[in-house]
Amino acid sequence: MIAPNPFFVNRGFGVLVLEQARALKRRGIHVEVVAYHTGQELPDLTVHRTLPFPGYSASKIGPSLSRLPLWVLLLVKTFLVARRMRPDVLHGHLHEGALIAAIVARLTGIPWVFDFQGSLTLEMAEKGALRRGSMPFRAVAFVEGMIDRRALLIFVKSQLMENDLVDRFRVDATRILRVMDGADPDIFSPREADAELRRQLGIDEAATVICYLGLLTLQQGTERLLAATAQIVKQQPNVHMLIIGYPIDGWDARARELGIERHVTFTGQVDHHLAPEYLAVADLAAAPKVSDAEGNVKVYDYMSMALPVVAIDSTGNRELLGDDGYYVTGHEPDDFARGVMAALAARGEWQERGERLRTRIVEELSWDSVAARLNEGYRDVSTDAFADGPTATV
Repeated sequence: MIAPNPFFVNRGFGVLVLEQARALKRRGIHVEVVAYHTGQELPDLTVHRTLPFPGYSASKIGPSLSRLPLWVLLLVKTFLVARRMRPDVLHGHLHEGALIAAIVARLTGIPWVFDFQGSLTLEMAEKGALRRGSMPFRAVAFVEGMIDRRALLIFVKSQLMENDLVDRFRVDATRILRVMDGADPDIFSPREADAELRRQLGIDEAATVICYLGLLTLQQGTERLLAATAQIVKQQPNVHMLIIGYPIDGWDARARELGIERHVTFTGQVDHHLAPEYLAVADLAAAPKVSDAEGNVKVYDYMSMALPVVAIDSTGNRELLGDDGYYVTGHEPDDFARGVMAALAARGEWQERGERLRTRIVEELSWDSVAARLNEGYRDVSTDAFADGPTATV
């Protein structure tokens, strides 16, 4: 697996790569990861790292030309590992990893697949790095389309992603396979809240707790969530917002500016395996991210914990939550506040909705189900290696 990021780190992309690899290993498929030089070591997974690059910050998120030297180092490292290891499949994550996979495949003859986690151009436009329709936007779109069309097989998370590939980049639909993200229902499972943890977090016993798990950025909807909280607590003073994630820098000051510091707890970075203990404190979960250009792994964890979810009304969220989500129409903080208030008014439904969401994870969207779909894709591009059972190498 080619992971063009620090690895392992406690955020969506890192969790995705780790859980895919572990689920594949449970199926008897040997997986090794090539990644940047920074990140946490893992006892159960081999990670090949690039040479260090001075001045690189692991906190920088998303595509950027400043990462080009790291990408070159990752390309070299991937080629050296692939030449020595001779895996049956190269699994490239993101467009950066897919391009490396394409080049290394050309040099070695090893088949490759593309784990598509969102449109490169749309993501850069959402983050303000590119202006839609501009010359740079069209140039990056040209490269993006070239990578998309060269992949033997593309794994996508949603129907929207598939439509974008087919309509905008003219990718053959027969080379696209739906492989959604997942959760581990054995780890992310409903449980009694830890009273001592709740006390340490400064949350009153009588409070209704709404949780958010993930990165704290504008794109993830942190400002929308905090501004909505300021409106919610005026009507429901017993609501407490539990924000599990990082970086906190500036967001705690924003909470004070909004006058909601007593109603918000920022945990900072929490290890992935400890996240269920924090989620168990919550009664309701929030998904304030607007973007449909990338996945939303946190929602799977909410579902696995049987938490009812308030989410932006998007194609991706509706694919996940179906009729059991509480949807927010509109992208302004007051829209999100109204969505949360509607969910609070329907508290009697929470248990049944949460149980149905968890059932979907157990039956359709566990990481083991994801691994089964990945294995199906590997078999398509490397028939001989995967035809007689899971004994191949990725």
